[in-house]
Amino acid sequence: MTYSLSGHELSPAIIFSALQAFSNIRAPLLILPLALQALSDAYVGLGRISKVMLAGEIDNPVPVRNGAEFGESGCLIIRSASDPN
Repeated sequence: MTYSLSGHELSPAIIFSALQAFSNIRAPLLILPLALQALSDAYVGLGRISKVMLAGEIDNPVPVRNGAEFGESGCLIIRSASDPN
């Protein structure tokens, strides 16, 4: 409408070209919010991973119990000192 009010002549070629241009712009503009959300999620995730990777070592992360062993099924069996089996 602005194009015709500024004194230019409207023809089908100009109208369909403009419609195609707006159609080409529409898809990227619909994806833009999803891309921004994915970028922010990646930024937060990388920040969390870097905190873990740069953290120091723990002295003894898992307490070791004497007499603990894995059974045939892969389950952890903890035997007390008074249990002979």
